Amino acid sequence: MRSPYEVLGLRSGASPKEIQKSYRRLAKLWHPDRFPDAARRKEAEEKMRALNEAYRTLSSGETPPPVGRVPERQARPPRKSLWPGAAAALAAAAVLFAALYAFFHFREDAGKLIVNGVSFREWEWERSFRIGST
Repeated sequence: MRSPYEVLGLRSGASPKEIQKSYRRLAKLWHPDRFPDAARRKEAEEKMRALNEAYRTLSSGETPPPVGRVPERQARPPRKSLWPGAAAALAAAAVLFAALYAFFHFREDAGKLIVNGVSFREWEWERSFRIGST
């Protein structure tokens, strides 16, 4: 069994004027006198019975019985953070990323420590030859 609102093609809680307008429109569309074919006439009579019952139910002011009513959703408790320290962890990750970026981006400059006018790399290069030549 379908809801009276569904039969009339209305949303739940429609105004009486909307109910009447929808009923009249559908009654004109499905009136059995419009169909000369016996099979279509029978289908139209069934639809008119359903329309009349739905209109009678809604226009009488009584509340239609719940049909296939879905239980209302219960209010959910507020979600807890998946990771309470997420903001601090993101800040630490940003600092770590910045340090690693600086290290790898400027690594050519890392060996340019100058001692007595000679860069550390050049000094180490010359030192490696001195150690191997002795």
